[in-house]
Amino acid sequence: MPEDVKQMPQQGQGPAASTRHDDARDLRERGAAMAHGRAPHDHDYEADPAPDDLATWRFTKGLTGRDSEGVLDPDRYRTFAAMLRDLRTGMVFGQATGRIAWGGPQASPYQHVETVLGGLAGGRKMVNPLAGMAFDLQGADAHDFSIPQPPGHTAGSVAERDWEMAELYWMAHLRDVPFTAWDNSVEIMRAAQALEHPSKPPTVCTTLTSRSLFRGLTGGDHAGPYISQFLLRDIPYGTLDIQQRNRAAPRGKDYMTDWQSWLDVQNGTDVYPGYKALNERRYLSCLRDLATYVHFDQLYEAYLNAALIMVSNPNEFPLKPGLGYGAADKQQGFGTLGGPHILSLVTEIATRALKAVWFQKWYVHRRMRPEEFGGRIYAQIHKGRNFGISITGPLEAALEPFDGRELLPMAFPEGSPTHPAYGAGHATVAGACVTILKAFFAEDQPIQNAVQANALGDALEPYLGGDLLAMTVGGELNKLAANISIGRNAAGVHWRSDYTESIILGERIALTVLQEQSLCLAETGAAFSLTLYDGTPITIENGDILAGGQPYEIQRVRTTFGAPCTA
Repeated sequence: MPEDVKQMPQQGQGPAASTRHDDARDLRERGAAMAHGRAPHDHDYEADPAPDDLATWRFTKGLTGRDSEGVLDPDRYRTFAAMLRDLRTGMVFGQATGRIAWGGPQASPYQHVETVLGGLAGGRKMVNPLAGMAFDLQGADAHDFSIPQPPGHTAGSVAERDWEMAELYWMAHLRDVPFTAWDNSVEIMRAAQALEHPSKPPTVCTTLTSRSLFRGLTGGDHAGPYISQFLLRDIPYGTLDIQQRNRAAPRGKDYMTDWQSWLDVQNGTDVYPGYKALNERRYLSCLRDLATYVHFDQLYEAYLNAALIMVSNPNEFPLKPGLGYGAADKQQGFGTLGGPHILSLVTEIATRALKAVWFQKWYVHRRMRPEEFGGRIYAQIHKGRNFGISITGPLEAALEPFDGRELLPMAFPEGSPTHPAYGAGHATVAGACVTILKAFFAEDQPIQNAVQANALGDALEPYLGGDLLAMTVGGELNKLAANISIGRNAAGVHWRSDYTESIILGERIALTVLQEQSLCLAETGAAFSLTLYDGTPITIENGDILAGGQPYEIQRVRTTFGAPCTA
């Protein structure tokens, strides 16, 4: 390059560019200070070293070395727990490592333990414990937020755990009852009556009926048909229109219902290759269909689909007016506060949610999967080992349809994934993704042309229920989060509180990302606004999260609110 050209100001090197460059640095520093200023929550780590009984009551699926009742050897569990503790504290079996170089000598002790404890030869591997130790440069750190101990981890919450297990047995029993038949189903009413009990969690509807059974936390979850409109309507995908007819699982086909198949799966045998779905496709018409959807979905799939439906139909699903572009403006959003912004953010938030919940799963709670608890119930009844489970009340009633075969019937041949139950990955992602969507789209917009699947699932029909006018965009988005989360419960792989606590964790993660994004917008006066799952309306503007004009603090509290329904 000639010398005189070298001395000329190059593009991006003038005074204005220098100011912009410094402003960008200052903004990043402000975002970092804001993130660091959030007081991290405390975590309820289990006792160290792990007492013997944790091998009975914590996640051990995929680990070998069990007794005749299916309980892992306590020393094996202590080794497992110590490995995870050392990863969390930057050690690997007593040796300081900082970050672990996967494939290097620092990781070899971890890889060795995974090989030894990870199940039978050719079996299933543990799912990504290291994700919970990853860092992020956007939103809250994965370790900043916590969720309280789940039911069953403290003496005072055992009855609530047993109620949750009873709910899962009823869901398994009722997997094939069409949603359109619930109002007239004797078995549905039997389940609702059996689950009416003082041990019922506060997140469950005040009075259980066919219209409130197995539904979610918010009022929107209880308006309209069981399945969200966003899981039924056609999806515009560029030049394609995708009908939401899903590959179906055979009705009446459950798995892990005998002791040997249950034990093989607990030991890590990979039985998934033998799974056969039907060639038939149908709309979501029963709990088994919903369970099958969440067996194969990519975790942000349902929310990307919902975003595509709404972005493609702006008259039916308008953006919120506070996002900076009104009807009279000569501009519209695109890369910011428009379609590409929404579609990218609703998917990107999923990785942040997963890192946060993976830390809770592997390093804090290690909650057993429902199928593991079902094994304890079966062994107490049939193998003479007293685990101290009180088979009374809701649990006793829920077991009646399964007399002699009390293992929890699973919708998937492999049962749950090989990672702990609490929190739930699907539910945390649901909480985060739906929070993003509610920040962009008008939540109070009425739903138009509501539909539901018919009993066979081969067609959609108009929904004409008396609560039709109560259906809103925000309500159907909340219902979407509940459907995906509770669909995992319907499969038998998660507990109710895995859903109720995890969507709040996902919501918190999403709020922090929106908080940081609000610093970066060029649109004057643009602000995100949305209604939280607990009904609190908030605004996010220029780095501030406000509720009622006051700073909103993201607190560590147990979810105790439920849908405001009495029928």
